[in-house]
Amino acid sequence: MATVNNKKQFFVRFFNQNSMKQTQIRNYRQSIYFPDIMKDVLRQLLSSSHIKYTDYILCPLYRQGDFQIGITGTVKKTETDIDALSREMGEELGIFPHEVYIHEKQTFINNKTKTNFDFSVFSTNIKKTGNLADTEEGKIVSNEQDLLDKVGCFIYGEETDIISYLNSPKIFTYKSSDNIVGVCGIKVTDIRF
Repeated sequence: MATVNNKKQFFVRFFNQNSMKQTQIRNYRQSIYFPDIMKDVLRQLLSSSHIKYTDYILCPLYRQGDFQIGITGTVKKTETDIDALSREMGEELGIFPHEVYIHEKQTFINNKTKTNFDFSVFSTNIKKTGNLADTEEGKIVSNEQDLLDKVGCFIYGEETDIISYLNSPKIFTYKSSDNIVGVCGIKVTDIRF
């Protein structure tokens, strides 16, 4: 399981607030949901210098006081992986991608149903995204049935770019039942695997 260095600070923005705050990581927990494929891709991105060790990653912050490294979600029945990723980014972070890179796609077996599913992992720099408009707030993008296929993404950037996003006048998100209450930015070197 990945853990974070509790002595480090990170940036938090609640959706109902007008600006971000800097706080101690120890005030929050890292979610236990961090699939191995996401860990592997993050290691690859760091070793290839695609993501720099000085960069930050945006993470959804949940009502329970924990945060997830990167974003993940389930593909809906009529969605492509990119459609699902765009919807998940809007639901979890209030942004949409202009450009993404796929790094890994693996097939797994669901132990309960004995069926195969794909997990695709992407990345994008915060500079290659846009903020949702106020007209998008609370919009339901899809009520379709979930498939088994999953998507994940690391949205990363330099500290100043992450802070700029977190200090946006308002962050609008699509409607979601995921209990996400905000966004945080964590330095990649503060994540331990």
